[in-house]
Amino acid sequence: MDLLENIKRLYEQVENKKEFHALVAEEFQIATESARVNWFSKWKIKDMYGIHKNLNQFTQNYIAKQNNALTV
Repeated sequence: MDLLENIKRLYEQVENKKEFHALVAEEFQIATESARVNWFSKWKIKDMYGIHKNLNQFTQNYIAKQNNALTV
């Protein structure tokens, strides 16, 4: 499975999409609306500067924190 497909699979597990979009926008220095529309609706994520790898790791970390918060 390539990284973009893995990101899509992980994204399905994100419960608070609005918060996630804002955090992704901050982390990757893009507008929140660009994250929401271009990255996570149209899946237009260019893999320059290792963005797929970094976004994959960021999403994994976010989901881990999300799941830990649910168990506390």
